[in-house]
Amino acid sequence: MKLCKCGNEVTLKDNRNKDGLQKWCNSCVNERRSLRYKENPFKIRERQKKYNSSALERQKKHIKEISDTYVIAELKRGTNLNSKEIREYPELIEAKRQIIKNKRLCQKLKTLQT
Repeated sequence: MKLCKCGNEVTLKDNRNKDGLQKWCNSCVNERRSLRYKENPFKIRERQKKYNSSALERQKKHIKEISDTYVIAELKRGTNLNSKEIREYPELIEAKRQIIKNKRLCQKLKTLQT
């Protein structure tokens, strides 16, 4: 068991350390984050906006291109399989990709008819 400077148990994981845990406990991490935010809220808000916009763009790209990551996420929603199990069956991924393409095509056709 690893202890923080304050004496609490450390449970936050960090693979960069030999023991696999961070140096600080949850409450110390939260305290440091809130102090940093109070010192410069505009900088942190700008960083969050930048990250959120780039994350949204990446997500749209995955959806538009029907990437493996997107297809696997869709398959995980409908089943109790995990990513590793799904990747063992590339034909399953390809079949789901085709289903998604067909659904999108049907939606386009419906909008064209109305």
